[in-house]
Amino acid sequence: MKKIIYISMLVFMMLCLCACGSKTQPTPTAAPTAVPTEAAPTEEPVKEEPAAETIPETYDPDSFGSVYNYYDARGENIFSSYAFMQLDTEGKTTWTAPMAGIQEFRVPDAFLNAKGGVRASGGEELFTGSGLVTLDVVYLPFTKAEYDDFLDRIAKFTQEHEDPTDEDMAAYSDMINEYNDNVYSLFEVFGIGNHATLEDLKATIRDYSKKYEIPDEATEDFLSHEFIEAGSAEDYNFFLIKFDRQSGSFTEAQAEYKEEYDALYDAVGSYTANFSFMRPLALAQLVAEGTGLTFESTDLNDNAVNGSEMFASHKATMLNIWETTCSACMSEMPELIEMAEEFESKGGQLVGLVYDATDEDLIAEAKEISEDLGLDFVNLLPTQEMIDFFKVQAFPTTYFFNEKGEVVGDPIVGAAPAAYKTRMNEMLGE
Repeated sequence: MKKIIYISMLVFMMLCLCACGSKTQPTPTAAPTAVPTEAAPTEEPVKEEPAAETIPETYDPDSFGSVYNYYDARGENIFSSYAFMQLDTEGKTTWTAPMAGIQEFRVPDAFLNAKGGVRASGGEELFTGSGLVTLDVVYLPFTKAEYDDFLDRIAKFTQEHEDPTDEDMAAYSDMINEYNDNVYSLFEVFGIGNHATLEDLKATIRDYSKKYEIPDEATEDFLSHEFIEAGSAEDYNFFLIKFDRQSGSFTEAQAEYKEEYDALYDAVGSYTANFSFMRPLALAQLVAEGTGLTFESTDLNDNAVNGSEMFASHKATMLNIWETTCSACMSEMPELIEMAEEFESKGGQLVGLVYDATDEDLIAEAKEISEDLGLDFVNLLPTQEMIDFFKVQAFPTTYFFNEKGEVVGDPIVGAAPAAYKTRMNEMLGE
């Protein structure tokens, strides 16, 4: 992000936001749909920290909790980004992010009534082994229609460029920078365990900055900002970081957005009262292996689907959870179509779940996407039971089930066709 050369720049990039394909206006806006307002359970096994010697000496993108891969229409990787989980911001009066330790954030009315958008993203460890979790909140000077148009252009670009040249990727980068140049930071929340103090937090950030070869100047610039004690949960303490005001970057045509951003920024110090915290959960803890799923739903062709019967009819089921605005989801669909046929021949099945298809307009949009892409595998409409079960915070997210409808292994977050195929072949005994 152009305006902030901070540690969070490693993970808070437009590509990670776009990978989840979510609309972000809180008037209302949307990052991944329907993150439940009920807090995730806290009585989960604590994730073990990796031994110090396993931490790489240099920046390793695969070490992050979520790696999003961008694929062209032939399934070839054209870009990877390192993303934290996004939160539902579509008119929600509360946000929750169990992986970032956010049990609840009671959204200020000014966020919900903003002309522009407010986006939140957060997730697992900022640095591998550090125990640091974060939540970023930014302001976007876009109307909902403008942001939807931007997402449509990104999706169209990734679908049309089957074999991107260097010039194509430069054009893609220009589109991303168009967005990045209009992201204005409000605040970030950091959580750290072991009853760490603010000085402990800063020392940890310095240590891991060195391990990941982040310049000292950038690290100290980040640490020079105001840190405010925000709360605690079990052995975790949380701090709100107030970034520099960025309103000087608005153009004359954005005067109304500048005024709104300034008002939101001036209130940052009061937002700590809106938080309640929990011990952060690892991604794998959201739906534990062995947990069973039962449901009664319909698919995009209006056919009734019984979950127990669906799972029982195949040795293994891959459930790909996507949403209608997710460009990364669309990019991997051609390869999923081929996989569905392959899995079926081996006794498995691939099923889609359109997570945001919760009203007539979105269902119609999902049907149009399915027709345009030629999706010939079953795609389910979500029930509230499914939404509560999965608590999806990033798209695509893919789960694997046995014949009993039990979750097998950890979910895969991000578009990763090769990983899907490997997991399914293992389950099918290949």
